[in-house]
Amino acid sequence: HSWLEFQVEVLQTKLSELSQCTSDDSKALVANISDVANQAQLQAQLEANQGRLVKAIRQRNLSLETAVSAQLMDFGTALRQRTGAQLEMLQEATNDLVKRRSEAFKTRLT
Repeated sequence: HSWLEFQVEVLQTKLSELSQCTSDDSKALVANISDVANQAQLQAQLEANQGRLVKAIRQRNLSLETAVSAQLMDFGTALRQRTGAQLEMLQEATNDLVKRRSEAFKTRLT
């Protein structure tokens, strides 16, 4: 009878140890699952933030391209106007010079 009681106590002790190990393993598994879920959530947030950042950069680049294009167009228009005005002045000066030389030449001939 005492041998049987001893065996029961040994089995109860082993059962208690196994139960504790199973409980510890379950807690570790739950913690691991929680960590994986947190990492997945962080990864999703990172990807969403990255997507918003890429979109913002694209919009900013488009705005900059539009602004630079407008500035280049304005510069080109202003340059064309200035060049045209300078060409007109040069043409008038050339015409005046030709008239003066022509008159001077006529005066020498007469």
